[in-house]
Amino acid sequence: MRKTMTFKIEGYEKQFTVKELSVKQIISLMQDDVLLSNQNLDDFRKELDVRVLPMGVNATTEELLEMTPSELMIIFEKFKEANDAFFVTARTSGVMNGLEDILDQVKKAIIEDFSKWFALSSKQDIETP
Repeated sequence: MRKTMTFKIEGYEKQFTVKELSVKQIISLMQDDVLLSNQNLDDFRKELDVRVLPMGVNATTEELLEMTPSELMIIFEKFKEANDAFFVTARTSGVMNGLEDILDQVKKAIIEDFSKWFALSSKQDIETP
């Protein structure tokens, strides 16, 4: 039976749920050229929202971007716990390299979003006559 874990994060009314991925889902993620390619940020985030996140957690990229790093860590730790058999196997077989590429793309998307928002918020108002 597939593991699921439901939990609360302080400050959120929503209950979060993480799910154990099936072998088929893991293989599809590892073979997904869209996730591993250097595509634009919007396409990558759309792929996360439509395909990747629903496989493992009931949260959108927007919800995750609003979280603090410590809150994200709670979700990731619960996800790792639900998928412990996969992570043990991935580490011993070397598959973790492909997963790390995907996680690097996720980190890049979050950093680029933050950089864009910061740049927009830092622009000074220019009055025109």
